Amino acid sequence: MAKERLRGGRVERHDDTMKTGSALTIGILAGLSLTFSACAPQGPITTAYDGVYEGQASLTSPAMPCEVPGNLSPMKVSGGHVDFGNLRGWVQQDGQVNLVFGRVYVVGQFQGTHFSGQIMNPQPACNYNLSMDRVGS
Repeated sequence: MAKERLRGGRVERHDDTMKTGSALTIGILAGLSLTFSACAPQGPITTAYDGVYEGQASLTSPAMPCEVPGNLSPMKVSGGHVDFGNLRGWVQQDGQVNLVFGRVYVVGQFQGTHFSGQIMNPQPACNYNLSMDRVGS
């Protein structure tokens, strides 16, 4: 059974049934599927938050047996489109964002040069609070 986990702001999938525990690579079809689904924004978007954001994630429930996040990948916003590791999506006019990769979601809000949100991973219920600030364009 494939497992997803957060590592450095990227979602990785691993397959327990593979010999030598090698990572299961999500192929071109999954990448194309995500690319096509993220290509069409749902409603009006804004470019007001374009830039590069860096910050930290913290576990919402530290008692859970979840990985402590390391350095996060930068969140890049360009033309209203968000790239955050494997997660993709669009910034709505009110600054809200919903990103998805497989069963992992990021929901959050841009306000000025700050982004706050949550990474939600339903298996094994590892959720993280995000706090990121714009560091460049």
